[in-house]
Amino acid sequence: MEVHPGASSPALARDRRTVLASIYRHRGPSTARAIADRTGLSTLVVIPALEDLVAEGLVSRRAWDPDERSRPVWSYQLTPQGRRTYQSQL
Repeated sequence: MEVHPGASSPALARDRRTVLASIYRHRGPSTARAIADRTGLSTLVVIPALEDLVAEGLVSRRAWDPDERSRPVWSYQLTPQGRRTYQSQL
């Protein structure tokens, strides 16, 4: 598993929990921009948090092309493991 610098910092842990909660509450696929908009975090914070969550198997990532002409964007949603992990922290 790839670990980002500072992965054990409290701020990163808080950001990952915030991102995980946003995806859980939305109950459907979300883009990094949508997560950033809902949480008030910048995409520069959201994207590394998402990468970590994907690497841990808590979130899945899929290419999504809304109009089939532009460059696809990534959409993210909880895996069953991610849902259990989030619910166990409630």
